[in-house]
Amino acid sequence: MPATPTNFAGASYSTSYDAAENKQFTSTSHQPPATMHNPLHHIVVACGGPSAERDVSLASGRAVTAALESRGFAVTTVDVMEESVEPILAAAPDAVFLALHGAFGEDGRIQAALNEACVPYTGSGPMSSRLAMDKELSKAVCMTHGIPTAPFAVFDEPRAEAVVANFVKRHGYPVVLKPAYEGSSLGVSIADNAVQAAAGAAEALRYGNRALVEAFIHGRELCVTVCDGEPWPLVEVRPAGRFYDFAAKYNPQSGTEYTLHPPIGEGLTRICEQLGVATYHALGCRGLARVDLLLSSTAGPQVLEVNTIPGMTPTSLAPKAAQAAGFEFGALCEKLVRSAVRETKYRLRRVA
Repeated sequence: MPATPTNFAGASYSTSYDAAENKQFTSTSHQPPATMHNPLHHIVVACGGPSAERDVSLASGRAVTAALESRGFAVTTVDVMEESVEPILAAAPDAVFLALHGAFGEDGRIQAALNEACVPYTGSGPMSSRLAMDKELSKAVCMTHGIPTAPFAVFDEPRAEAVVANFVKRHGYPVVLKPAYEGSSLGVSIADNAVQAAAGAAEALRYGNRALVEAFIHGRELCVTVCDGEPWPLVEVRPAGRFYDFAAKYNPQSGTEYTLHPPIGEGLTRICEQLGVATYHALGCRGLARVDLLLSSTAGPQVLEVNTIPGMTPTSLAPKAAQAAGFEFGALCEKLVRSAVRETKYRLRRVA
């Protein structure tokens, strides 16, 4: 029986970064668009984008567009080719469904721009998005609030060799090398020796100027999907390879197996759900988010990372959890859009 964490904040934790987001929101002089007072009809699905996750984002966008159209909405799909919100605003949406993975989509910038324009959008706000996207910051938030996460160190190119070597001295091999600011397991590798560690550090730094070296956790990979603060059924991921890499996530022929309601016992299931919700609130998330965990046989569940715009492709985890919770894909997409509109109206009332 693994150790169970007892010092994390848990579901009762309520402090978040909404204050910072509200401050940014109230600084605007824009007025709410007239469409906010009309029945919700026209949705823009924003996808694509300039990041390394562009192809995944386009796949999510296609799936969401088809789902919302099947629910009777008028949908405009916008391929965000540049880091600008103008093509989205030009379509005059009642709300925006963000299927924009990676940089610009998940780092808080597009959220800040849509806040400025008073346009409802799915997912977390600017500050929460930035915190979750940055693995260094999100792990620091977890540690501050007693949420268990694997030991790690941060390095840049000049310090990579020294930082990784010192980390290995303390924790040993294997270690995980990953970009600080990327998703979909891009740039992630596992190293069993110094040669592999050097190659992994160089690969991680291809995706940005900061990267992490992290203790490798032997365990079962679990995902807690949280929607509006409520946990949905756990999903266990069993990749055919050593870890859940890009191919395992998005190639239907990769051999990855998924299990809903994994048989880990009622007590551990509840602890994992509480960890997911505690992490969601600690980062100030809203709407839909996915919290990835590793369940160690010795250390209990450990938080890996948080995804504030989970994939919406045929192999994605959040839709699987939603279906187990009673929401088929079209109903899930509609739920997220309507939740976004309610959240924006609430915020506007607070600052009126």
